[in-house]
Amino acid sequence: MWRKALEVEWQVTHNCPQCGARLVFHEKDRILKCDYCKVNSVIHYPDPMRYVLPYKFQGDDMIFVPYWRINGTIFVISQRNFIIRNLDTSRPAVDCIGLPLSLGFRPQAMTLSIHDTSLQRVLPHNIAFERVFEQVSKTLITGTEEKQKQASCIFISPMKSLIYQPFFRHGDSLIDAITGSVIRLGNNQNISSSATLSNWDVGFEACICPKCGWDLSVSSVSLVGICENCNTVIDLTHRELESIDKGFVSGEGQLCLPFWRIRCDIKGITLSSYGDLVRYLIISKVVSPAMNQKILYFWVPAFRVEPEALLRLAKQFTIAQLEVEYDFEMKKLKYLPITLNYEEAEGLVKVMIGSFGINIPNIGSMLKNLEVQTTEKKLIFVPFFATNSEFLYPPMNLSVLRTAIRPGA
Repeated sequence: MWRKALEVEWQVTHNCPQCGARLVFHEKDRILKCDYCKVNSVIHYPDPMRYVLPYKFQGDDMIFVPYWRINGTIFVISQRNFIIRNLDTSRPAVDCIGLPLSLGFRPQAMTLSIHDTSLQRVLPHNIAFERVFEQVSKTLITGTEEKQKQASCIFISPMKSLIYQPFFRHGDSLIDAITGSVIRLGNNQNISSSATLSNWDVGFEACICPKCGWDLSVSSVSLVGICENCNTVIDLTHRELESIDKGFVSGEGQLCLPFWRIRCDIKGITLSSYGDLVRYLIISKVVSPAMNQKILYFWVPAFRVEPEALLRLAKQFTIAQLEVEYDFEMKKLKYLPITLNYEEAEGLVKVMIGSFGINIPNIGSMLKNLEVQTTEKKLIFVPFFATNSEFLYPPMNLSVLRTAIRPGA
């Protein structure tokens, strides 16, 4: 289910920022690779990303109505209850009676374009993403109202995006610019009067190392670029390209799988040392002074994989607390691209804490009040043996199926 959901990625068209050639890419791609000028460009934008459905007719009376795209994995956690669901839907981002509840299959069947702020007058969205998500997530929690209050819903998503549906204004109605169907708005709502040009902007930057000017090693889905010239790891998710500290777990293997190693400041529960984790898991009655002095790091895969495998790997590597080396050269490694950002990894820390404490009374309520803030992050590369069907890590006797990893990751 996860694999199929990830394969249904929307296609987007845009002109190459370097040579102007028409490019077609997937919505989650952060790197535009041009086959004509051979330049890789990083896409930068203020959240959320904004796309427009294609339309054949144009006119001064056109407006673009925003819909939230809700795409990701939701973890519903309560005492002795752990549910994982994939979400992929859309909901109106404006409070207006009469609009269709969702965009349906249109974005999957059509090639989208990036919102043009100089031409397309849009309705400002006045419904927060969190409100829409809360409405959708309530449908996943069964039981009494009290049980719903005790459950914690944690949403992990690679990106937020607004999809604009084009309409023509016609009195107190809207005409779908794609199908021609008429939508009559309730209570004489005149939403078209608030349509305006937005100040949102999208930018592109050549994918080169900010330190030495060398081309970064990337794939279209990479969130991190590798400079094999100056041995630097670069975060590509922000306009200002910054380096990320890196590490390597010594061992044998043909392919390195990347992990985020995160140190967190957690408010609501004491989890700062390895001894705290041992006590929380109740895996040993004796906690040595060395355990209390050892810093606790949470390990989360930095590549996309089925949620069950993602959580299993995160928990096993967090418990293992592997030793890390820092003197190594990236150009000597073969590795999977980094496709899961550290903000998502930070969210998965709460999921791990909930999974570790699934038998604790009121665990859902505790997670709601939990605050997790990253104080230190590093990318750690762990060597795995590669077979035709899986990746193996013998020191911990674990494996990851190739089919569980997102295509293209």
